[in-house]
Amino acid sequence: MNIGFIGNDQELCRQLRQASQTEGVFSTQETNDMELILDTLKTCKLILISDRLVQPHELESLKELFLGKAELVYLISYKADTPVIEETKLVCMRHGIGICHPKRTVEQLVEFIQQQYLGGGAPVSKQGGQVIALVGTRGQTGVTATTFSLADEIGRRMGRKVAVIGLDAFSPGDTFITYAGSYLNDLYTQIKDGGILTPAELVTHMHQAKNFAFLAGNMDITKRYRYSSESVAHVIACAREVFDVVLLDAGSNPDNNLCLQALLHADMRVVVTTQQPAALTNWHRYIPLFRMVSSESMSFMLLINKWSKQWGDTKEIERSMAVPLLGWLPDLKDDGMLCEMERRLLTTVDHSKYTEQLKQMVDLLQSRFKWPAQEETPARKWRFGRRATS
Repeated sequence: MNIGFIGNDQELCRQLRQASQTEGVFSTQETNDMELILDTLKTCKLILISDRLVQPHELESLKELFLGKAELVYLISYKADTPVIEETKLVCMRHGIGICHPKRTVEQLVEFIQQQYLGGGAPVSKQGGQVIALVGTRGQTGVTATTFSLADEIGRRMGRKVAVIGLDAFSPGDTFITYAGSYLNDLYTQIKDGGILTPAELVTHMHQAKNFAFLAGNMDITKRYRYSSESVAHVIACAREVFDVVLLDAGSNPDNNLCLQALLHADMRVVVTTQQPAALTNWHRYIPLFRMVSSESMSFMLLINKWSKQWGDTKEIERSMAVPLLGWLPDLKDDGMLCEMERRLLTTVDHSKYTEQLKQMVDLLQSRFKWPAQEETPARKWRFGRRATS
């Protein structure tokens, strides 16, 4: 199939040309001859349109120009104003023009186009370890502490090589551990736009705990909004290659690209909430954003943290959020604060219900990802990086 591209992304054109289903890719940036551009585009069966060159109000004219000759797809770039994106989608729907949602890397764009328009068949399976992203309904829901607990339990019981990657733009997540690694912002130049960081180098930058490795998140306030989709994708891809299981601490701000890319790249997404009314209300405010950036509905599992029976049943929260329950963890009260002050994991607390519920959730994850059980397996030695510490 011949593909036309009304836009300026040379890398997108290059990767499309490498796709087995394409015969040729023509970009309008290759010539200034408008007559030649129009004649060439009329030979294409699929035309991709960048919103950086074509405004929504111009789409109707393009549709009329290529009516019956080609299928049109509008590539929407990210805009902070959610209504603008929703209105753009309505314009496309009105004119029968396909859409590609924002916040996609070039690789994700090419995969989407292959699957949706080039008869690519089943989605390409992701190579390497499984990625699980945890996101909070608001701050202080305990995403970081819960991520550490899951990582510690998976590494200890399942014999998996586990990583935790901090992708919270507003907190590095280095509490509960006496941290001895690099921070995400330290790697900024190495991961920028896809970068040069290798999987082996990533490990050398990570703190090595007893049962998992950890790369702390961003601690540079000037870089909170500067991480590109490609740079985040590169870090996750490096972690996938080295580790069996990668847990992403995505924080609680899905309007930030670090958090958003964690959700887009995950094989499984877990939303962490408390029973606070504000936390539950905030979840419903996130849903329009998820719909805006994903061509398909994002699926989540629910983890209720700091649960207390006096504030209601878990089923009530499950119904309110319309998210199936993965499990819950009890409120550790003063023990949780003590762990943070002493920089130790919540799994060190002698609390039978916490241990029981954590075990049940890891058992479910084992079933989901078909991990072989290795009860009480000693922590695996690392091939790269610093010596393991408690």
